[in-house]
Amino acid sequence: MNSTDVLRALKAGSLDRDGVTEPALRAIVELADWLAYPTELGQVPDEIEVVDERTLYWPPASEVVPLTLLRYRVRDTTGFEGDTVGVGLVGSTTASFLGYEIEKRPAEDAYAIHCYWECKRARLLVESYDVAPMHLEEALRSSGMGVDGPSPVVRVTFPRHVERAPLEPVIVVAGERQGTKGWLACDGSRSTWYAASELPERAPATTLAMIHVGRVLLGFETRGIDRSAYQAAAWTLDDDTFLARYERALFSARGASEEQRGQAFEVFGPMARHAGRYARQLTKAGRVDDVQRFLDDLTPHWDSPLGQSELARMAFDATLFERAKHLLEKLRQTDRNHHRSETMGLLARIYAREGNRAGGVALLRDCLSRIDADKATARERATFCEPLMAALRELER
Repeated sequence: MNSTDVLRALKAGSLDRDGVTEPALRAIVELADWLAYPTELGQVPDEIEVVDERTLYWPPASEVVPLTLLRYRVRDTTGFEGDTVGVGLVGSTTASFLGYEIEKRPAEDAYAIHCYWECKRARLLVESYDVAPMHLEEALRSSGMGVDGPSPVVRVTFPRHVERAPLEPVIVVAGERQGTKGWLACDGSRSTWYAASELPERAPATTLAMIHVGRVLLGFETRGIDRSAYQAAAWTLDDDTFLARYERALFSARGASEEQRGQAFEVFGPMARHAGRYARQLTKAGRVDDVQRFLDDLTPHWDSPLGQSELARMAFDATLFERAKHLLEKLRQTDRNHHRSETMGLLARIYAREGNRAGGVALLRDCLSRIDADKATARERATFCEPLMAALRELER
């Protein structure tokens, strides 16, 4: 039995798990089961392969643990996008983080991200997003590195003993160094500059803390890492081809039965995943009336917090500010978790456009306060805070 046979049997529901004895295949089954959860990919991938295996001292578990990194792939069937590719870890807490672009990183970075996440989950480390000026100055001074326009991202501390943990707080700072944008992990003699050009573009900036601190915890080097070999070009569909394909699909959906329209415009479907790109192309071409009509198509099928957020984002980008404001104020009133949505930053900007900058600042501060007090956001706190902090800095200039 090989990995293809295992995945085929998993999809058919006919796999005899007790009959899978080879360690690599057992790891494949474990990751496939994880990815099949509705909160993850929601399906068994088409391919999974082992990319790295190591036995490491694992600080979150305080013991030596055999670990396996596996790359998975889900083939695209829509014609709009490339295959979904990611990397997951099996051996400690099985997990995979699509948003961190782990598939574009060295194996050591992948282990570091998982190690940091598990430490955070076990409350072995604490993150703070309000960095006092004196702490920032002290961290920059101890790093021995100059950074232009330093802006703190996150401060990481270890309240109790963890093997190899930094004794002093680690502060990640965004800025420029020698004309290059990036981030500095202030960590005394281990301080490291991470150039933005050497890293994946879409992962949150706080990923730098995970990589740096995780590498320290695992005894890996933090400097002199060649990441260029991992920056493979992403699959892209040129704008003209995408526009033609999307408009054909949109024309078919508009002429379909009510049930078929509902399936076509479903908020988690392939058309929904690319709705933002289509709306941006319409906006760029000055086709704002077409954006309005497109939003009208989607609105009856996107009556959820996620749907309203995405509709508001498209309306905002198309300068349809009144429509965006209506959607976001409705979201604020009806969704008890609205404080986690980065679209509250858009609402704050709309208030500022209307001359109510103080109202926008108050909204953002309230959201950040709620996130800080919300136990349910502990794992993703940095992800929620970062875009709201950026909007707040913009309004407070």
